[in-house]
Amino acid sequence: MGGNASERLSWKEPLHSLSVELQTDFGLSSVSSKALILRIGEFLETFVNGDPETRQHGQIFYSAVAIGEKAGKPLRYCLTVPTKLTLLHPEDPGILQETGSPALRRARLSRLCAEAVRQGAVLSHEDLSLLLGVEISTVRRMVRSCADEGQRPPTRGLVDDIGPTVSHKEQAIALYFRGLLPSQIAARTGHSLGSVERYLSDFARVAELDRRGLAVEVIVRLTGLSSPLVKRYLTLVKARDNWANKLLFHRLLRRFAPIETVSEEEAADE
Repeated sequence: MGGNASERLSWKEPLHSLSVELQTDFGLSSVSSKALILRIGEFLETFVNGDPETRQHGQIFYSAVAIGEKAGKPLRYCLTVPTKLTLLHPEDPGILQETGSPALRRARLSRLCAEAVRQGAVLSHEDLSLLLGVEISTVRRMVRSCADEGQRPPTRGLVDDIGPTVSHKEQAIALYFRGLLPSQIAARTGHSLGSVERYLSDFARVAELDRRGLAVEVIVRLTGLSSPLVKRYLTLVKARDNWANKLLFHRLLRRFAPIETVSEEEAADE
């Protein structure tokens, strides 16, 4: 008979039968068949079952096309990535109550796209149509509406055109100057609250140092940010620092760029 009771029991399992079939019908070695079955098990666990311990309330697992797959490439030939997407966020009821269902759908669209990109994937208009339960034509209008409001959801077509480095920072800043709190910005963009606060903090520090008349090179050294990013922030400062945004700017600088950001001695040394 061979083998002990435990081994004989394992030989009756479906995966063992599959291993035997792979060896006899497809010519795989015992090692190769076992490795393939192990990979299939991992695949099914990730794509079909997911990991309930890492999925929060309101989240789903969704298979999305990996970043780098060209928009015109047939879907059947594309590499896909399992992504964890937040369909229901704690901030969603507030958005619905304050600004209505169209605004909530746009917030969800932006959040889903941002979450997918952070996980190495991109959502197409077709994906978003299914996830949001609307027609593809409606998705197109929503994407245009988001763009008009200063947000550019990183859909598959957009990321293919401009690369995966979509300016989430600019989205966060634009939403702040529409009067949203950091927690609300996080809900709409899919970023963590810590990331949103970091974007606002960097922007505020650059704005404060610019107000003090420091040169770009000095701001780069004091903030530790890259020169292109500092220059982009300075462009945004010029666009946002006006009478209409006076109160929001004051609140931003008071919270994220207190006066001690740069000492008088440091400024004088420069």
